Amino acid sequence: MLPESNHEWLCLEVKVRPDEVEKYVSLLWELGTTGLEEIQAPDGVAIKAFFPPSFSEEELKRYFSNACLVRVTSNPDDWVENYKKNFHRFPVGRTFYIHPSWEAGSADYPVNLVIDPGHAFGTGTHESTQLCLLALEQLAADAGSIADVGTGSGILALAARRLNPDAAILAVDNDWQAIEMARENLLKNRAGRVRLAAATAAAVNTRFDLVLANLAFGIFQIAAAEIAPLATHSLIISGFTTDQAPVLVDLFATHGLQPAQRWEANGWVCLRLTPVNRLS
Repeated sequence: MLPESNHEWLCLEVKVRPDEVEKYVSLLWELGTTGLEEIQAPDGVAIKAFFPPSFSEEELKRYFSNACLVRVTSNPDDWVENYKKNFHRFPVGRTFYIHPSWEAGSADYPVNLVIDPGHAFGTGTHESTQLCLLALEQLAADAGSIADVGTGSGILALAARRLNPDAAILAVDNDWQAIEMARENLLKNRAGRVRLAAATAAAVNTRFDLVLANLAFGIFQIAAAEIAPLATHSLIISGFTTDQAPVLVDLFATHGLQPAQRWEANGWVCLRLTPVNRLS
């Protein structure tokens, strides 16, 4: 989704060091920016990211507490080129190759996923999503049922379907726009049957062999009690940093889950949690 003429947009501006630009650009695509501008400054690089006006300011402030947030009316002529310039194809692990629709896939990787940046979280550029994909490489094939809680763009549900064509898969998100984007991505990739629902974890009344939850740290603190009971075998949680991980380990322990595996990249963590009576 690209900005349209004379529409209001939520604009986030954050100033970073030159060596931090790639990290922040990846995170902003993950969060669902519809376009980016990078402005060189003597003391660093200013990144402007535009979001739909309905996007949660609270969600952005969780990640960018010192950023400037303003509402603007924008119609830049070069958005399409900036859009394509900042999002390119890339591999994840030995299995996945993620590419936008305007770039070709790769025959060197068994699973190619077509994902275009949009307003929903999860283009695959951020470490939190990539760590979940690495976890799926190991765990998806043996799961008879899989749930993706907070599916965003649908990338994890899509990856799970590609790795396990026979599993029953549910993808839920409390944002109906995210569900629509997930549906578009699933159709674009001819993924087959994945059940989609605009709902919270509390509304899910089925348990699953494998549950995926790539969410913000603050959301886990609020929704752990709703997410934990959904997993019969494995719960994969991601979207938090190394210093936040112990807090979540303790929190999910109160709901009968303990860590069984851990993946890390650039200060971000993904955990596989299992019921206390099961470590296999």
